[in-house]
Amino acid sequence: ELLFLRGRVFLVRGNYDGAQELLSRAVEAFRSVGEGERAFEAKHTLFWTIWVQGRYGDAGPLAEQLHREASPARPEHLCSAKLASAFHNIASGDLSAAIILAEQAADHAREVSHPYREVDALSALGAAQELAGLYEPALSSFTAARGIADRLKTAHHQVSLHACLGRLHLTHGALEEALKHYERAIGTAERLGDQRSLAIALAGHARCLTRRALFVQSGQGVGDEPATGPVPRGRHPAELAEAREDAERALSLTETRSPPEEAEAKLALSEVLEALGEIAAASSAALGAVAVLDRLGTHEQYEVEILLAAYRTQLAAGDTDSALQFLGRAWNSLRRRGSRITVPAVRESFHHNVPHNRQVQRLWRKTAHGR
Repeated sequence: ELLFLRGRVFLVRGNYDGAQELLSRAVEAFRSVGEGERAFEAKHTLFWTIWVQGRYGDAGPLAEQLHREASPARPEHLCSAKLASAFHNIASGDLSAAIILAEQAADHAREVSHPYREVDALSALGAAQELAGLYEPALSSFTAARGIADRLKTAHHQVSLHACLGRLHLTHGALEEALKHYERAIGTAERLGDQRSLAIALAGHARCLTRRALFVQSGQGVGDEPATGPVPRGRHPAELAEAREDAERALSLTETRSPPEEAEAKLALSEVLEALGEIAAASSAALGAVAVLDRLGTHEQYEVEILLAAYRTQLAAGDTDSALQFLGRAWNSLRRRGSRITVPAVRESFHHNVPHNRQVQRLWRKTAHGR
């Protein structure tokens, strides 16, 4: 139990190597004394430790083990196994399967009155729905999860959900709402010493400030389609300076330690440098994010946006051939991921409702037509 507890603390504090070692020992220790149920739960936490590092290839087999070992008679086991499988599908599988598995995991959590795990399942459900462009259901899932977390007063869940809600509002240009959520996430993460969540919130906050500095606030709600798109306005140096500071701080928290968040921080830094007109530096940051992407093999949330940033900055730098290569990668990534989605309505939403997915398709058609 002490190994398990210390492993969870190390995980929240971002000490992933230490967490993995402690949790692996906890799994074996529980098994050695016949505590199979606790071994199963420790393995689930071990899965999460590996997954948040972006080691999706290593996390997948562990999710499959959990599914094989879950007892059909134990809803709590089914909840953990399906939750791990949902996250695995979010990263590199079928988004429609991720949605179904996360919904089932939430049902199992309610069946055994496990509100903490219900929050995890609803968070996974919202993330899968968001990636598929199902924005209103995603908002409902995140909001329900946040309501439970607020009642439980679990600060780690609260900071994560504020970051999720911030990202959702950012996608549709509701920048003031997004900023409020990111600011709450930053304050709570700083208080907890949760460096991973702090980096996520700082990067999101930087992206919001950058967008607000360049465009008039849309006023659209989540799930609404802007009628004309964002309206350009004059640059605001103070906002861009703050955005740069946030992005650089996020990068300092993640570089060499947390690859998925490192890629996100470099994406945010590239966007603010691009807005400042520092094209060479913006290109370097975008290419740095692509390098992290290459190490990971994918990114569950930002792969297409990273490749779009590389496309834009290379184009602005005058390297048209390189820019088109990144656009081609984004197009192929989009097609590959879409082909895995087995539910037609979810696949349709993924291609047509997600703004950056639409942008890639529009740019690719324009490029192909131009050729």
